Amino acid sequence: MHTNRKLAAFAMMLPTITLVSFAYYHLVLSSSKPVKIETKQGTVLNTKHRGRTDAVILFTQKRSGSSVLGEIFNQRTDVTYFYEPLIPFSETKCEELLDDRLQVLSKIVHCQFDLEQHYARGFNASKCTDKYSQCMTTKICSTKGTKNSRFLSRDADLCKVDKYNMQQCSKPMDLDKLSKHCRNSLIRAMKVIYLCKLEWLVPLLSSHTVNLKIVHLVRDPRATINSRVRSNKSKNRISAVRYVANIICPKMTENIIFAENVINAGELKEQYMRIRHEDFAMNPIEVTQAVYDFIGINMNPSIRTWLKDATSAKNDDNLSVKESQGTKRNSATVVSDWRKSLTYDEVQEIQKICSEALDMLGYRQFDSEEKIRDIEFNPHFS
Repeated sequence: MHTNRKLAAFAMMLPTITLVSFAYYHLVLSSSKPVKIETKQGTVLNTKHRGRTDAVILFTQKRSGSSVLGEIFNQRTDVTYFYEPLIPFSETKCEELLDDRLQVLSKIVHCQFDLEQHYARGFNASKCTDKYSQCMTTKICSTKGTKNSRFLSRDADLCKVDKYNMQQCSKPMDLDKLSKHCRNSLIRAMKVIYLCKLEWLVPLLSSHTVNLKIVHLVRDPRATINSRVRSNKSKNRISAVRYVANIICPKMTENIIFAENVINAGELKEQYMRIRHEDFAMNPIEVTQAVYDFIGINMNPSIRTWLKDATSAKNDDNLSVKESQGTKRNSATVVSDWRKSLTYDEVQEIQKICSEALDMLGYRQFDSEEKIRDIEFNPHFS
């Protein structure tokens, strides 16, 4: 009861929190200029209107299935898809360099790529290396693997694919050419896992210069935590489980409450959609169709074929840690993997910390090891 009162009190505070956030971050984002789009009829100002979606942000947390869901954008030749553009800020605290993070997102949805100064501050704060992300050398992040931003080599002729199926891009990239391709694509899309709070996106959602929509991907925290700690073989792994649960579940709860009490209760509700990873994993074509309907684009045969291949049972059930983070896997197996891997005590620890999030998202909690292991007759979601 005490926890429920806390959640209710927090929910009542959200409109006030949102107003403060909106007032401050509107100043941060308002410097982004409207984008001019070149068409056969001339140059037009890209202003927000209800009939068209200009950009989509896939908002989620690490190990929530965003790589495979993001492929419904990455596989399309008419979408400019950016894979984790906030990598330089990955190891920083939630609020640290928040204005830089939001500027990066705002610039990308407006097809502006003067991101170097923001990335430099991000790397300086996080102490992460740019060796693999190449944000500083190519001037945009995550260009090397074709699972990242495939359009760079496939559509925009900005990179070449080598014999190892890796994208090799010029350093620096031709940002004018990138910007032109971005402006002429049907939709800009990106997956964002290094932004803690959904409410921080309200100014972008409310912008008059771009019609942005949010696809909020959630996943059973027991599965997310299992994915994060699966390589930890220590005898005291439950400490790692507890640590991760205390990081992800309060954020999940806060974002769900914010969505229900602010976004879905106001004018922004048509710009927000929440998806459970489990629903996509079990019904990939139906959920993809729902996402496409939400943003106003059509399903094409190549996407339908890719979905059947990427999520089918013919993919190897015995995935390594690295492979389990990829874009092709046996979805039915992945959904229930945590029920085989986590110990009973670990599951109980997660359920104690994440109870509110589990309840709000419709995930069943278990009170015995027998029920946890009985996957066939005791489903953990419906």
